Amino acid sequence: PIEVEQGILPYEDSTTIKIAKAICKHAKISVMGHIGPKTAEAVARQKPDIIVAGRGIYAEPDPREAARQIREIMNKYE
Repeated sequence: PIEVEQGILPYEDSTTIKIAKAICKHAKISVMGHIGPKTAEAVARQKPDIIVAGRGIYAEPDPREAARQIREIMNKYE
């Protein structure tokens, strides 16, 4: 796992996932933590293979709508 340093989330740094994909050519790259409707765009731009959005969905007032929004954002970057 890539550690969070100084409060910067890995997907906010445009090079983190690119480096991981370059090093791990035969592995799937996943991103998890702090992913919800407000942060999904930053994640999607990096094009990870897998996204885990637990609390980013179930902690929202309308989890179904939160999941729909995240999926819609992710689909824009496929």
